[in-house]
Amino acid sequence: MILRKVIREKVVEYFESDHWRGFLSVLSRGRVVRHAHLYCEGILHPESIRQVARNYFETRNLPLERQVKILSHGPGYANVYYIQPKGMCHFEIFSKFNSDVVMEPMSAQAARGGKTMEYWDDAFMAEHYKQFDFRSMGERERKEVRDYFQGDAWRAIYAVMAYENENNLHSHCIVETSLSPEDILPLGQEAIEARGWKIDRAISVVFGVNGLDQGKITYLLSKPEIVLELEWEHNRAVTIRPAAPAPARIMTAEAMHRDTASVPYVRLNDDDIQWISARFQSARDK
Repeated sequence: MILRKVIREKVVEYFESDHWRGFLSVLSRGRVVRHAHLYCEGILHPESIRQVARNYFETRNLPLERQVKILSHGPGYANVYYIQPKGMCHFEIFSKFNSDVVMEPMSAQAARGGKTMEYWDDAFMAEHYKQFDFRSMGERERKEVRDYFQGDAWRAIYAVMAYENENNLHSHCIVETSLSPEDILPLGQEAIEARGWKIDRAISVVFGVNGLDQGKITYLLSKPEIVLELEWEHNRAVTIRPAAPAPARIMTAEAMHRDTASVPYVRLNDDDIQWISARFQSARDK
């Protein structure tokens, strides 16, 4: 029981820490921030992190606007995926198992690029695009992009993410293109919405692949509540074409359950969650 009390207090301590508050200051800039990552480590099961994060924002009248999924990047490395508080960007909490601590910032050696938090805003993306010689979007290019979004490669992601089963949590379609993702983005949105589906937000951002920044367009849908992502590789010689069998980078609930089951995480129980939430509420009311 003493140990459980310590765990509860350490969780609250983290959510009152400079690390968390600094991250909140980024999120509070609003949707000029397109996406963000937070890197932590400790003994908490990712499901417990998901519950605590949801309750934290609810006590601040910032309810989450989407379901929060959990992805696995291998045993002991989980991703509490696409947390989206009201009026803020969606973000992810990457958590690495460490039996020596409850919840703390990830060590710089383990975090991507040595950063314990990172974000991508409009200014970052404008600078990122400067390295590419994008082709202008004319009528021919616009038709080819529309054809891509009606083609088998892109339509396959509908099946994987919306139709097959609930096991698939994440995937990408990958293309080669000479066009700016900012020009491609609205045409993809047009194709998705033509199906009668509803998009909450669509953004162009980057993610990490082997230490490099890789571009992608993210469509966050609310009807159905799925995420569709178009990863792009710059190729000045083509307008747009599939670059790999589609979809790719599939992550499943099966893998998540397998990988988390093999790690001695600590799960918070209902009493723990209620106690922590009460502390959040008390701190807010002060």
